[in-house]
Amino acid sequence: MSIKSIRIGLVAAAAAACVTGSVAAQPASGPGSIGGVWVSTIFDENFGKIGIGNIAAATRQPRIGPDGRPVGILPWAQEIMNKRAKDAAAGHPFAEPKARCLPTGTPGSMSPPPPLLMQIIESPEQKQITVLFEEFNVFRIIRLANKHDEDPLPGYFGDSIAHWEGDTLVVDTIGLNEESTIGGVPHSPDLHVVERIRRRGPILEMIRTYDDPKTFTAPWTNTVTMKQMPGFRIMEYFCDHDRNRPDENGKTTVALPGR
Repeated sequence: MSIKSIRIGLVAAAAAACVTGSVAAQPASGPGSIGGVWVSTIFDENFGKIGIGNIAAATRQPRIGPDGRPVGILPWAQEIMNKRAKDAAAGHPFAEPKARCLPTGTPGSMSPPPPLLMQIIESPEQKQITVLFEEFNVFRIIRLANKHDEDPLPGYFGDSIAHWEGDTLVVDTIGLNEESTIGGVPHSPDLHVVERIRRRGPILEMIRTYDDPKTFTAPWTNTVTMKQMPGFRIMEYFCDHDRNRPDENGKTTVALPGR
């Protein structure tokens, strides 16, 4: 069985709801040649045997600081995490953005769950890099600039500027809204994310550093890799916004904002 046939069979399981279509792949054009269509390196011929749930658990990375020690979270964030755990045990799990058909944001959306694809389009003439995400059919704009907007409007993807250091695209992001989480952990409006993205043959390596002194005890870094998928195209993906609608008794399986 080919990887393509496995992917087609599993898209429905990974997505809330989707219909198929296509967007043609674009060739790489930037200094580091990171353009193309990418998928998690976890996705291969054995993906269907491992299972999405087991893969998600296996890919969680610990928060490790520059000194090699684990990085903790501050009391206010831990209190929120404890409450969410208690609510989940009572049958009312917290609705992550994905549960509400919203993007994971920066940098979570940059490592989409397999077998969903991500496409990077480099546009030197427009001084920007565009990232298309199959998941939720959303996009991210990375400006090739050396200065952030003076007062960026908070968003899921924030205000991202970038420059090239040799073959590495260094992306600096601020202005992230508080709807998103970092691996399930809430963050403050001061979250600052730096991504170092480069191609190693058919592999795209993304080293991400998180700095939020109001949430974490120290900055920390993790690494995500994706592999190029020549000939693959992004499919349309539609998430059912009403799938968590309360029933006639006002109950819902996933907690909604304000409930």
